[in-house]
Amino acid sequence: MQQLSGGKITRLTDSEECDYNIVTDADHLYPTMMNQQWQTVLFKKAHALKSTATSKKGFIGDLCSKGITDFHWNWEKIVKDPDVNGYEKKTFYFTVNGEPEGVLHALFPKQSKLNTSDNLVYVDRIAVAPWNRQSANPQHFKGIGSILMLFIEEFSEKQGYDGAVGLHALEQAKSFYVYLGMQSLGIDQSYEGLEYFEKPKKPKGVTASEGSV
Repeated sequence: MQQLSGGKITRLTDSEECDYNIVTDADHLYPTMMNQQWQTVLFKKAHALKSTATSKKGFIGDLCSKGITDFHWNWEKIVKDPDVNGYEKKTFYFTVNGEPEGVLHALFPKQSKLNTSDNLVYVDRIAVAPWNRQSANPQHFKGIGSILMLFIEEFSEKQGYDGAVGLHALEQAKSFYVYLGMQSLGIDQSYEGLEYFEKPKKPKGVTASEGSV
């Protein structure tokens, strides 16, 4: 396990300031924990929504409104299976007291759509624990997604891609990426009809923190 970054984050349930770490090379540990702790909770919530839904469209709408469209993700499979296109894969875990509270799974180098001569880091998946989502009551931690996105811009810089980042956004997350200053390049029909966003590379001399919201 390798620690790459760290800082302080406030736990909302008791206002305690906690130390967090962003680590990698922990695929032997955290994906199993996330499947057991996160996905079990999300699947139960999705099952309850499906039992009351009157249509497939209504069920999907309920999943989006609750922010749990990722209920079917299998983190062990996502992390361990080789990428079919041969991209390098890396998974970054946001932890507090050794427990996974958020995760970002990245692929690189991938071609930029804004500047096709450039490469970027592609965010394949990003998620936080069920108890850290806006719909959670009580919500434990807030802002993990923003911290992970700022971190991945810095990682992109270190890889030589000048902070460029791309991703396909789930419906409920679009406004979040706009807030972070990412540009929409429209619906990508080749990728499940999801909207594609990019954070363009930064001018020389501008750091990730200076270029972010």
